[in-house]
Amino acid sequence: MCSVPVHSLDHSEPLGASWLTPWVTLEDGEEVGDSGVVVEELRRRRNLDVGSSLTVEEKAVARAFTVMVEEHLCWCLREWRFKIDSGRNLLEGIVSPPWYSRIGVRVLARLRTFTLYHQGIGRFSHLQVQKFAWRDLEAISDYLGEKPYLCGGEMTEVDCSVFAQMANILYNYKRSPYHAMLTDDFPTLVAYVERIKTTLWPDWDACLAPP
Repeated sequence: MCSVPVHSLDHSEPLGASWLTPWVTLEDGEEVGDSGVVVEELRRRRNLDVGSSLTVEEKAVARAFTVMVEEHLCWCLREWRFKIDSGRNLLEGIVSPPWYSRIGVRVLARLRTFTLYHQGIGRFSHLQVQKFAWRDLEAISDYLGEKPYLCGGEMTEVDCSVFAQMANILYNYKRSPYHAMLTDDFPTLVAYVERIKTTLWPDWDACLAPP
């Protein structure tokens, strides 16, 4: 979207020094973790002007939607993944995972369930959490309307955040109620995901194809 060069992709270290993912190593060797922090640092270093045409009001709305999907909707998804599904979908797509990975997933799911409880979302029933998620998706769909992107004709940072969560539901949560919720109730969001995929990742299928 901003033509920032990427020199290499390293899948051997999923977590950076701050134990966050995604993370990047910048030109000077500094490791920066968390997508939001990475974007801010790249913006500062490279004087990126993504979204500079937005009004003050549009920037405020974009910020609100970013926080909603990253700090609320994502917790609704995690509630299903760890509390309801016990982390099983983390191993889907892996051919013959080693025996210890299944034990590790169970332990991780247990730990994440405690995190969900302390965060707050884990204190609600699964049905109530689904209602929370539905209202988040409804808000995004209503604001998107007939626009190609959330803030109009230009793709901005908020689209990256929203796309990440929508694509996560479509491709990583197929057994969850959220996949049916998105595809049945919010077709404009499905089209939105396809539009961004086509624009930024025309080689999407090739990237995901097994070696």
